Amino acid sequence: MALLEIEDLSVTFPTSSGPFRAVEGVDLAVDQGEFLGVVGESGSGKSVTMLALMGLLPPQATIEAKRLVFEGRDLRKISSHDRRRIVGREIAMIFQEPMSSLNPCFTVGFQIREALGKQGLDRAARRRRAVELLDEVGIPAPEERLSAFPHQLSGGMSQRVMIAMMLAGGPRLLVADEPTTALDVTIQAQILDLLRRLQRDKGMALILITHDMAVVAETAERVLVMYAGQPVEEQAARGLFARPRHPYAEALLEALPERGFGKRRLPTIPGVVPGALDRPKSCVFHPRCRYAQDDCRTVRPPFAPLHGDPNVRVRCFHPRNEDARVAEEAR
Repeated sequence: MALLEIEDLSVTFPTSSGPFRAVEGVDLAVDQGEFLGVVGESGSGKSVTMLALMGLLPPQATIEAKRLVFEGRDLRKISSHDRRRIVGREIAMIFQEPMSSLNPCFTVGFQIREALGKQGLDRAARRRRAVELLDEVGIPAPEERLSAFPHQLSGGMSQRVMIAMMLAGGPRLLVADEPTTALDVTIQAQILDLLRRLQRDKGMALILITHDMAVVAETAERVLVMYAGQPVEEQAARGLFARPRHPYAEALLEALPERGFGKRRLPTIPGVVPGALDRPKSCVFHPRCRYAQDDCRTVRPPFAPLHGDPNVRVRCFHPRNEDARVAEEAR
């Protein structure tokens, strides 16, 4: 049994122009100890999907799913009290901006001890555990840092504190939402190395949300590509970078600077992600797709296993590399 199972998840927000479905038809399963990357442009629904899982969307959002199961427990049916016991402890989330996620009015030590408050530890034990957590995430002189306020820390240090707080409950699943967005390249590498080490040493499942395909190439075992609120491709990271099947995934990889070496212009994807008023009812990517055909403009493709490869799922009537597959089978 998978640690996390999501089937047909949709999230709808009310707007002045009518309901807007920001996420639609997300199917996802994550095993214990697995490292999954979720990628896509801004507005593709990556963060909203995970916020729906965490129960952190505003009350006006409508969340629908056929399955939303964590360790055999249906998160749609359990009480709010039981869900609070899971979220923040067994499922934890690191947010994008560490400087705004930490409360500027309280010390680092106070905020970590608050995260430890539900574990039945006395004050002295919570302090010792807070020091251990700071040391675990690589913060030097951890005892001294307990009395520091967030504004006294760098962005990288603040993100390490956030990671320490999320580890306080001993999570089985950790969701990292663009954890390196506000950090310079050197600190980004350090934070990613830290997350990989913690995931491996603790046997956690880790979902990394990012728009950076290079980050996914270095870290994830499996990748889910999202576009305009829908999953469009899912396969092993190695397979995705070698043979992307959805035109959107192919275009994302072509736009990587390292793949544009020697070219006069770096390839780009024309157009923009559709919003609430211009989202097609057929294939959502077809207005930007150079391979679009008549059926793409009239019918919405399902998110289904690829012919001949059940480990790859794609939302496309005309997956890339299919011509080569057909030729191989003909031979």
